Formats: sequence, C-alpha cells, structure tokens
Amino acid sequence: MYELARTADRGRRTIVELKTALTSATEAWKKPGAPPIPEDIRKAAEELAQQVEEVHGKFVPPQLPLGWAGPPPVYTPPTLPQRANRLLGALDSYTAAPTTQQLEEVQIVTGLLGETMERLKKLVDVDLAELNRMMNAAGIPHIRLSGSDRTPGRRP
Repeated sequence: MYELARTADRGRRTIVELKTALTSATEAWKKPGAPPIPEDIRKAAEELAQQVEEVHGKFVPPQLPLGWAGPPPVYTPPTLPQRANRLLGALDSYTAAPTTQQLEEVQIVTGLLGETMERLKKLVDVDLAELNRMMNAAGIPHIRLSGSDRTPGRRP
C-alpha cells in the first residue's frame, strides 16, 4: 500500500507540474510583444492541455474559489491519491487481516492507478515531446519539466 500511495503522489506531482508548465507557456504566448506562435503549435498545445486537464482531475480534487458562498458543491469521487491514502490509513498498523471490501478496493485502485499512470507517461514522453519538437523546429523555447521524478513510472 505504501508503494501504491507513493506512485499516486508521484503522479499527482507530475500532472500538476505539467499543467503549470503548459499553462505558463501558453499564457506567455498571449502577452503583448510575445513572438507570434504558429497555429499548428497553438492547436497542439490546446489539445495537450485538454488531455492534461482530464488526467489532472484523477489526481487533484477540484478547488472552490476563495470566498465561494454558493450552493453545496457537486460531489466528485475521491482522487486516486485520496483513495490510496485512505486505504493505507485503514490498513496501516491494523493487526487484523484486510476485509474483502478493502482487498477489492486495493485491486480497483491498483488497476485505475496503473492505467492513469500509463496515460500520464504518454502525455509526458510522447505528447509533450512532440509539442516540444514542433516548438524547437519553430524556434520557440520548449516546455521543460523539472524534478528528478518527471517520468511518472520511474522511482526517484
């Protein structure tokens, strides 16, 4: 369970960094005086941003704006890190065997996390790499991800 929780957290950190870097780059393109960006690069960045947003929701819960005072928020299922940490907390230091429901949840979370981490790995290693290739060919500084665990499947 500890490794499952670590993997979920590594995925969360990677998707947050990817979303932040992509947003920063595309916002910089809109600033006055910024060099013109070819339409194919803008379109590729928008498509990548849409895919990143889909995966982001699996790792990061939606945030309510500060000062929000509206109707009750719509229920959203727990994120993968929340589910993994909830299981870890339920099983950690407990001396009895896990329940059938807990074992089923471990299998479900393991499967979902594996699929989502593969999708995240493709976003970073294939889709972002392709966007960066297009940007480099056009003379536009590419999008960098910092940190030693940028690759979601790799251990730090």
